[in-house]
Amino acid sequence: MPVVSSISERLKQARLRLNLSQVELAKRAGVAAGTIGNLEAGTREKPRNLLGIARALGVTPEWLEEGKESAPAAVASGVSPVAHPVILDGITVVPRIEWEQLMGEDPLPTVFNVAAPDASMAPKVPQGTIVEFTRGLEPRPGDGVLVRDSLGHHFFRQFREKRPGHWEAHAVNEAYRPMDSKDDNLSVVAVLTAVAGRWA
Repeated sequence: MPVVSSISERLKQARLRLNLSQVELAKRAGVAAGTIGNLEAGTREKPRNLLGIARALGVTPEWLEEGKESAPAAVASGVSPVAHPVILDGITVVPRIEWEQLMGEDPLPTVFNVAAPDASMAPKVPQGTIVEFTRGLEPRPGDGVLVRDSLGHHFFRQFREKRPGHWEAHAVNEAYRPMDSKDDNLSVVAVLTAVAGRWA
């Protein structure tokens, strides 16, 4: 990747190589669109949420802020960020996947980011908010979970245990019906471990 001298140039370069608009990047990073615009215009030198922006771009905060080290090859080649988390200079870069990729046959990364696909968890987690899931964790009552039904459809819900081996997947938004682990043939795919912004 060519050397660029400022955070505004590096940010714009990484964003364009991922074919993202400023609004799309802002959604991925959990920041206001104006934040990205101000950074690229050079009117703001260091964002408070540098880590979130770097993760959304698949680069390290050090490269984004100071130009240290090369950006990951995924960004340099213009393809999507790496498929699995990587550690660069002590910072874990978590890949972001599209909701549609959840139905793919490839195994999911252990940790991944995805945008909430609907308003089922609003107002706690509005549609489009970037959320981080981790596979292999045992859900506890109240945890956010990614669940899958027998048809391979995925849903973001809240875990509620009914009795051992039987649980419900509830939506915060009452417009969405509760789902039952047995009646809807559900399995827990991953547990929510982070939300861009606050879990209200």
